[in-house]
Amino acid sequence: MSEIFEKLPETLECPKCGMEMTHQNQIEIFSRQEDGETQSILVDMETGKIGQGSNNNPSPRRQGVSIYLRCEDGCEFTFNIYQHKGFTCLDYD
Repeated sequence: MSEIFEKLPETLECPKCGMEMTHQNQIEIFSRQEDGETQSILVDMETGKIGQGSNNNPSPRRQGVSIYLRCEDGCEFTFNIYQHKGFTCLDYD
């Protein structure tokens, strides 16, 4: 099991400028059965408020999580974790 964690990066870098110091602003969680209607909630990491999400699911068919971040140089980006055809995918928007 520890070999799996050795493959993961220690820090999440900004895909735009490479800055290692990043901050999570919001997290959006998408719930969906295969090809069904998407439901989502949005959590503001600074205020703790929970609200209706955008339903802009990163997965074309299943569930997902979008983490909205900004780096200390001011870039904004999204890190997505989502399910597609049996795979768990990681990518940036």
